[in-house]
Parts: sequence; structure tokens; C-alpha cells
Amino acid sequence: MRNAVFFTFWLGFHFLFWKQQLGVNVILFGLLLQAYAKFDSQSGLHIKQEWPYLFGLLSSGFGLIIYHSIIAQFAWLIVNLTYLSFHYRPKLSPFEHGVNAVLRPFQFQQPVFAAPLLKSPASFKKLISYFSLAFVPILLIIVFTALFREGNPVFKEWSQAFVDWIIRHLPDYDLAWLFFMFLGLMVLRIAFLQEKEFYWLLDPNNFLTRKVHRLKRFFKPLALKREYRLGLMVFVSLNALILLVNIIDIQSFWFGFAMPQGFSLKEFLHEGVWALFVSILLAIGLSFYFLRGNLNFYPKNRFFLAMAQLWVLQNCILGISVFLRSFYYIDFHGLANGRLLVLAFLSVVLFVLVLLFIKIRTARNAAFTVRWTSLYIGLLFGMASLVNWDAWVLKYNLDHGRINEIDVDNYLYMNPRVYPQLVEHFDRVEQQIEAHKGNQEVWISVTSLGDFQERLQKRMERYLEKQSAFDWPSWTYADQKALEFIESQ
Repeated sequence: MRNAVFFTFWLGFHFLFWKQQLGVNVILFGLLLQAYAKFDSQSGLHIKQEWPYLFGLLSSGFGLIIYHSIIAQFAWLIVNLTYLSFHYRPKLSPFEHGVNAVLRPFQFQQPVFAAPLLKSPASFKKLISYFSLAFVPILLIIVFTALFREGNPVFKEWSQAFVDWIIRHLPDYDLAWLFFMFLGLMVLRIAFLQEKEFYWLLDPNNFLTRKVHRLKRFFKPLALKREYRLGLMVFVSLNALILLVNIIDIQSFWFGFAMPQGFSLKEFLHEGVWALFVSILLAIGLSFYFLRGNLNFYPKNRFFLAMAQLWVLQNCILGISVFLRSFYYIDFHGLANGRLLVLAFLSVVLFVLVLLFIKIRTARNAAFTVRWTSLYIGLLFGMASLVNWDAWVLKYNLDHGRINEIDVDNYLYMNPRVYPQLVEHFDRVEQQIEAHKGNQEVWISVTSLGDFQERLQKRMERYLEKQSAFDWPSWTYADQKALEFIESQ
């Protein structure tokens, strides 16, 4: 029975997804898988632990159907992946469920399908014995068939006709289809394997505990003191260095920022992201390394812990500086998906820094930080799925005050589902194109509104051609509205 359900799902995977895009198919398939996992686990409803997954399903499903945004599609897949694992160990964090769900399909000591196809090992040995007996006759048939084809023209014609008939009736699928079905097999194994192994688990306790080294021959009494001195020198020196950087940033552009002549905002932004990325890695790495154990309980370590907390706080200041860099860039050049990703990354970084500060202050372990970070990222994806970012970015750039700095070319590469909104504002697009001609350096490729409309028309035609190849499993409300508008033009 278990295998029957498994193969039904596998057949449904082919029917719903082969040569289709993500739409109502992934919603239907995901909900059916969740229903099966809930029934199979018999775990019941755990609102206290389960609400983030339910929120993620509802929000990402809404964004996928209504907006068909990439972030909603990604969020739906990630939420379903972790939720399938959640049913069997509700108390684990989203990070643990995500990692173990990815690893579980590769657990090949279990049957490839939901359950063994043969009832017992004896049956398997019996099948192998039949194959070994049939090997010699099959080999001889192949050899003599080849000889008879060469020696008898009539037999060659008949045998060739038989081979051609078999080839004509074979499924017309290529290597891509085999990989596609293998992907479906691996996804289904997450839910259908009978033994749900959890390979990677965090420490169940959120707090550090003092470790007592009883065997002195394996522990040098002065090692902890040396590590304390090393950590103190590291945090003091790095605090002094980042303090200088923060003072420069605060004086330069926190208050009354004015862009000098010939100043590159792109370099200004990218340098800030790079500095923050390196700093947060150092903050995480240093905090986890030096405060992973007994240094938290070292006598008279108050100054050391203060330096570690100050290091994290200064990285928060650097994070605010990078946020301001991003704000100035957006205020000058408008919005784009990459700039929104920078802001999302900044929010994650600042959240991690807050967790690191709490970790140092209350002697928490790394598991505490990872648990809460994974939950925050999941909720961030869920909330982001509720926003029509493409339409919002387009509206912001069309209404932007610096019409000579907006990347008009980017309009052509936006989600086709915002084309109705774009067509309604051709007058504004023309103003931005003409304003660019007055710049010292013209960095857009569109030369006129007619050129822009011609390129847009070609993209609409390609979109119509692409959508015509899809069936009802690919349906979304966003695509339906876009198609209705384009076909009416």
C-alpha cells in the first residue's frame, strides 16, 4: 500500500511538473505531500511550534499564485521541505529540519522507494538467481541474432522492422526527463522513507556549561589563561580599528551627506557591503571561538566580555552605515532587486548581531544563535512573499525625482506581469529617456520611446510564446492577468 501511494505521487509529479512552470501545480502537490506526512506521522497539531510553518505556507502560497514572484516560489519550496521533516520531530528548529530533509533522500541503506519491492531478502536472492540463469541464454540470443542478420536478408528485414516498431513505441523522453524523474524520486523520499533519520542535530541546550578537565595530562593548566590573553588582545585591537572606521563613517555621511563631484555611489555601496560581510564573519567567528566554552566562566573576565560585546555593538554601527549607503544609492539611482537583497541581508546581519550580543551576555551557545536565525529567515521569506516587489519597484522608479538617473533598460527585464502598469506610464518612461540624453555619460542603451516600445513588444511576444506551451498546472492569477492584457494590445 505504501508503495502504491508512492508511485501515485511520482506519477503525479510527472503529470504536474514536466514541461510546466511553478504555479497551481506546486501548491497542489505540496499540500498533498503535507497531508500525507501529517497522516503518516500521526503527530497532531502543535500550534506553538507549527505556526511559523503554517504562516510560511499561507504567505508564500499567496505570493506564488497572486504575484508569481521568484521569492514566493523559493519560499514555498523551502517551507515545504522543512515542514515535511517537522511532522516527525516537532521540537527541532527550522534549520535542523531543513538540513536533515536535504540529507534524508541520500539514505540509501533504506529501500529506494517507500518500501521494499520484494517481501524478503530471500525473494531478492531468488530474483538475482533468475537473472544470472537468464544471462547466458540472452547473450547467446544476441550473438546468433547478429549472425543470422548477416547471413539471411529476409531475417534482417524482419528483425529490423521489429526493432523499429519497439523504438517507435518507446517514450519520447530525453536525458532531461530522467533527471527530472530522479529529482521527483528524491523529493518523495523525504516524506515516504519509513525511518526518518536525523543526521545533524543542534545541542538541545541553549546555554553553555563549564567543562571540568579531570585528566591533567590532556589539559595544560595555563592553556585557558593564554587563550584569555589572546582573546583580550584580539578584541581590544579590533575594537580600536573598527572604532576608527565608524568615526570616519559617522562624520562623513551619517549627517548631512553631500555627494562630491565625480564620486561613485556604486563603489561606495559595494565597499560597505564587503566591509560588513567581512566584519560579521569575524564577529561570528571570534565570538563563537573565544566564547565557546570555559572563557565564559573564567575568573575576572568582565573586561574581556565587555570588549567582546563592544565588538558586536560596533559591527551594528557598521551595519547602520551600510544601510545609509544603500539608502543614498536608492535615493539617487532608484530601486532594483539586487538593492532589495542587500537590505534583506542587512536585516539578517543585524538580527544575528543582536543574538551574538545576547549570547555573550548570557553565556548562550551557538545552537541558540542558529535556531533563532533560521526562524527569522523563514519569517522574513514569508513576509516578503506577501509583497508585489516588481510592481512596487516599478512604481517607485517611475515616480522617482531624478529622472535622468533611473535605469530605463531595467524596465525591459522586469517580470512581464508588471507590463500593464508599464504601458500605462509610457509618458514617464519617455521623460526619463530624454533626461538621460542630458547626462555627461549616457549609460542606458534605449535611445527613444519608440525603441523602448519595440523592445518591449518583442519581449511580450516571447512571453506569449512561452506561456502558450504551458497547461493548467502552470496557472497563476498573475499570468492570467498579464496574458489578458498583452493579448488585448
